[in-house]
Amino acid sequence: MKPEALAKVLRNIGPVCSKHLVQAGLDTPEKLKKIGTEEAYLQLIGKGGLKCCFNSAYLYALEGAITDTDWKAIPESRKMELKQFMSDLKQSL
Repeated sequence: MKPEALAKVLRNIGPVCSKHLVQAGLDTPEKLKKIGTEEAYLQLIGKGGLKCCFNSAYLYALEGAITDTDWKAIPESRKMELKQFMSDLKQSL
């Protein structure tokens, strides 16, 4: 799927993020959903052209795309998990 098409079918995903997803090989909603938010983020850093963008909002966008939820409606408990993942990732690099 081309980035423009991916951005149209995934909630919270704009043209830049969809380009990074396609570059990382996550070019369909199914592929993204299969691996989940955290692994998708790691692939974006590794192969998708995302240069260590340590921003929890990026994780929220991915989570919302996977769950078809507006990023603002993600439960606080899940947001805390994603923030912890981001914190752990920063410390490990």
